[in-house]
Amino acid sequence: MLVQSFDGFALVGCYAEPDHGRALGNLYSDEAKTCVSHASSAACPRPGFVRECWYGDASDSNASQQKPEAGSCGFPCPGDPSQYCGAGNRLALYHR
Repeated sequence: MLVQSFDGFALVGCYAEPDHGRALGNLYSDEAKTCVSHASSAACPRPGFVRECWYGDASDSNASQQKPEAGSCGFPCPGDPSQYCGAGNRLALYHR
């Protein structure tokens, strides 16, 4: 099961990233914590919970067609392998 919500973000679904680049333009880092808290979109269960957390504004998202969660976003989360966090070229997309 994909993480359903975190820090005010609710799961939208599993999406494909574009062929070139990322669906959301900003990579989470400690310095960007304030930006993550004000972002309208994120692709991570929670900061520090996965290897990468991308964030931005919903209008900036380049995520393409929604994919079935079970087959497309089935990589176990590094912080909790009982939940899923996306997959290769796939992301679990969340909105505020």
